[in-house]
Amino acid sequence: MKSFVFTMMLLFLIPGVSFSQESNTQAEIKELREKLERLERKLAESEKKAEAERAAIAQKVEKKEEKKAADEGLLKAKVAGLNVKLGGFVGLDGIASDKNIGAGATPNVGNTPLDNNKQKDHAQTTLDARQSRLRVDITSDEVLGLALSGAIEADFNTTDGNALGSNARHFGLRHAYARADHLASGFYLLGGQYWTLLWNQSTVAGLSQVGSSPIGTTPGRQPQFRVGYRMPLGEEMGNLFFEADVEKHSSQNLGSTAVIEDQGEAQPMPLFGGKISWIHPRFRLEVAGAGARNRVVLNSGGTDSDTAFGFQTSLEVPFAPLAPITLLGHFQHLEGLGRIAGGSPGSEIFLAGNRVKSVVSNGFYAGARYNFTENTLLEGIFSYHKLDNDAVKGTGQSLATTVETRREFQLSLLHKFWKRWQAGLAYERFHIETFNGTDGNANLGRAALWFFF
Repeated sequence: MKSFVFTMMLLFLIPGVSFSQESNTQAEIKELREKLERLERKLAESEKKAEAERAAIAQKVEKKEEKKAADEGLLKAKVAGLNVKLGGFVGLDGIASDKNIGAGATPNVGNTPLDNNKQKDHAQTTLDARQSRLRVDITSDEVLGLALSGAIEADFNTTDGNALGSNARHFGLRHAYARADHLASGFYLLGGQYWTLLWNQSTVAGLSQVGSSPIGTTPGRQPQFRVGYRMPLGEEMGNLFFEADVEKHSSQNLGSTAVIEDQGEAQPMPLFGGKISWIHPRFRLEVAGAGARNRVVLNSGGTDSDTAFGFQTSLEVPFAPLAPITLLGHFQHLEGLGRIAGGSPGSEIFLAGNRVKSVVSNGFYAGARYNFTENTLLEGIFSYHKLDNDAVKGTGQSLATTVETRREFQLSLLHKFWKRWQAGLAYERFHIETFNGTDGNANLGRAALWFFF
């Protein structure tokens, strides 16, 4: 009897066990299928991300290749162990103005006629290709840890020659310098003709340059010897640059019978300059100063001199990637260094009796740049320059014709296309005011086309 009961219990339990095992298997299959679906979704998402990354990398490679092709220039060759690259650009400028501001590709606010000058109160349109430029870049293999390089650059945008009859000017030197960079230490040496150290090169170099350079800056090219040092601050902090140089210094002729006019370059000392620049991932900031002496030689054989110095500070703040906007700002103070100040009066010294005095001036610009795309930008700049009132005292110059303040507003649109081409449009408003309050105004429209090789 007991064995019968035990046998019946086994027969009852076995089907139950089989049913339980079948239920567990189905649950496991369901769970595995859900895991498989999740993995398939993750795989699809990963494939999308990988495809996006692949496309982004491919775009970067294409842009690098385009840049490499542009950097190769018209001719790249190995000559006597040196890498020589010939490049430059062909440029055409069209300028329409409501006043006669003179011929040339780069009229600036200093060309603005006074409103009471009826002879200049006529519109004009000019076309000019004299800013077309040739450049030779030379590099060599490393020598004792030094990267050696040099460049020669020239164009036809000079003030001599015949621009009316032949549409040509004489070939004029812009840059000619050699440079040695010690890669391990960060030190470098530069000698030749290059931008004056007082110019705000690290910030103003990015300006669209469809029109003239902002007034209140110092874009002079000077023969010089320069030493510099780059101090790395880490990936998040950028680099500090320390630079010092010795530059040519000279003064303009004064048109006075009291002095010997060929004394301009016979100065007692060169121009000494120094600069500190902070190139940060979020901004560019620089501060620079320079000093010398302005001396004149009197007909009696005696001399008189005055201190010449200047300083400037500039800031550029890009907001990318938050917004495609960059803010720009610059201020400078000059005493007796007007010769290297762009858009400023040529005078830098004057005579009061037989005493030489340095002309004092202040200038600034402020603006913004908006990048619609990587190849298209819009830029607006307001710039201002003012002479100190002492600039006309004792010189015999007229208060009615000597300009005290200069103002300029420039709005530029720039677009790059076809790898090597660039086009630009600009509107400029010039305003001047003399020491006695006489105004002068001019409105300009510019169109420019460049082909880089």
